[in-house]
Amino acid sequence: MEGDRPFTTTREMSDSDSSWTTEDSDLSACAPVDLHGFLLRTLQCPGCSKYMIPPIMLCSNGHCICSNCTNFLNCCPSCQGCFLSTRCLSMENLAKQTIFPCENHFLGCKENITASAMSEHEDTCAYAFYSCPFDVISKIKCVFRGPLCNMKSHIQKCHRRLGGLAKTVGKTLTSLPEILGMRKLQISVDTFDELFHVTFEIRREQFYCACFYVGPRGKSREFAYKMYIGELVLCHEVFSYPNGDETDGSIERGINIPLQVVLDNMKDTSQLSMNIGDAQPEAPPLVPFDIVNESILKELKCMYAIRKVQDNREGLELNGLHQLPVYADNVTVLGENPQSIRENTGILLEASKEIGLEVNPEKTKYMIMSRDENIVRNGNIKIGNLSFEEVEMFKYLGATVTNINDTREEIKHRINMGNACYFSVEKLLSSSLLSKNLKVRIYKTVILPVVLYGCETWTRTLREEQRLRVFENKVLRKIFGAKRDEVTGECRKLHNAELHALYTSPDIIMNI
Repeated sequence: MEGDRPFTTTREMSDSDSSWTTEDSDLSACAPVDLHGFLLRTLQCPGCSKYMIPPIMLCSNGHCICSNCTNFLNCCPSCQGCFLSTRCLSMENLAKQTIFPCENHFLGCKENITASAMSEHEDTCAYAFYSCPFDVISKIKCVFRGPLCNMKSHIQKCHRRLGGLAKTVGKTLTSLPEILGMRKLQISVDTFDELFHVTFEIRREQFYCACFYVGPRGKSREFAYKMYIGELVLCHEVFSYPNGDETDGSIERGINIPLQVVLDNMKDTSQLSMNIGDAQPEAPPLVPFDIVNESILKELKCMYAIRKVQDNREGLELNGLHQLPVYADNVTVLGENPQSIRENTGILLEASKEIGLEVNPEKTKYMIMSRDENIVRNGNIKIGNLSFEEVEMFKYLGATVTNINDTREEIKHRINMGNACYFSVEKLLSSSLLSKNLKVRIYKTVILPVVLYGCETWTRTLREEQRLRVFENKVLRKIFGAKRDEVTGECRKLHNAELHALYTSPDIIMNI
C-alpha cells in the first residue's frame, strides 16, 4: 500500500550537480538522544573550550562565545566575525538550567554544579591545578602548573636555591637559604600537610611581609600568622592564593612597617621569627612553627652597620649625599683621602663586630684612583688588626675598575666576551634555514647586550669606537653573507656602507 511506503525526501543542491537523499522508514527506531550531553557540547565556548555561563555574548554572524574570550580575542574563532555587545538570552537561560561537571572531573572530581555555583566550587575544588607560587607571587618565571600533591616535590627540586621548601612539624627552627638578589626573600612552608608561601622584602625604607595559602581560596580564612621582631609582635591574616589578579599577590597587602622600627627592635635579639596557626578563636590553635630568617637578619645587620658609617657624614659627597654603594653584602667605602677611608672603614668594622658580622680581609681590596702619575701609593692599608691589599685593578659587579679610571681594559674585556658569545651562535648566524631578520634578532638579544654591559660609564676615544665597529661589522657580515660582484661575477665581502644599508637599526656606537 502507498501508506506503508517509506518517507523519502530529495533536494537538489543549487551550487553543484550533486544531490543528497534522506530516508527514514521508522522514526521510533531512532537511537535515543543524549539531551544533557548535547547541551554540554552546545554550551562549550569555541574560544577556550570551557562551559559558557552568563553573560554569553554574540558575534556578528550569531555564534555564541563566553564573555572572557571577548576580552582576549579580536574576532570570533568560528567565523572571524566581529563581536557584538548583544547577549544571547536564550543560551543564558539554558546555561542556568544545566548541571555542569567540574572542570577538574578528568582528575577525579565527582561534583556536578550549576552555573551560579561554578565559580565558588572552582575556588574550593581539591583537584584544581595551581601555578607555582614562585611564579604567581614572587614573579620568578616558572612554567609548572599541576595539582597540590605534585607542587611540593616541584618546589623542593626546582627552587631549592631560591628558598625551597621548609617542612616543619611542631615547634622547630629552620634556617633559610641565602637571600635572592637584594632585600628580598621567598620561601614555601609545608606544615601540617598544608602549603604556605611567605615573602619578605625591604623596599624604600619599608619592611614588608606577607603569607599566602596555596590551595582552595576559601580555606585561607582558617589561618593567621604572627611576626615576632624582638619584643614586637604583629598579627595578620593569611591571604588566599592569587587567581590571576595582580593585586591579589601584592606583598603590600601584608605587614608593612618602617624599616627603622625593625632595626630598633632587632638590636637586642638575633631572631626574626614567624608563626602560622589557626585563625578561629573557638578552635584550639595549631602548634606554631618558627622561622629564624638568617638571610633577612643578615640584611638588617648590614644596614645597621651601614647606617653607622652614614651617620659619621665623612667621605665622598655627591649631590649633597655621602656615597656608600651597597649591593647585597658588598659594601664600597668611598673617600676623598686615605684618612676618611680609614675612619669610615673603622666605624664599619666596629659596627659589624657589635652585631656579629665580620669583614673578610682576603676579599676586601684597597685602591687609590687618580690619573696623576706623581701620586704617592703606599701599598697595603692597615685598619685596626686587619690589612687590606692595594690593587691596580679589580672586578666590581662584572665591570673592570682600574686605578687610573681607564675604560680601555673594560671595553677590551667586553669585546672578548662578545667574541665568545658570537662563536657560540656562529652556526646559527651562518645557517641557511634561518631568515636574516631572525639572525639580526639573535645578534640584538644574545650578543649585543653582552658587549654593551655597563656602557653607560664608558669614556670612549675614536680608537675604542673603531674597535667596536669592527666587531659589529664582523657579526653583520656573517649574518648577511657574501655578495656576487656584478662586474667580475665573483663573491666578495660586503662593504661597510652595504652592511649598514641592510642593517637598518642604529649601529653599536649609537646604542651606547
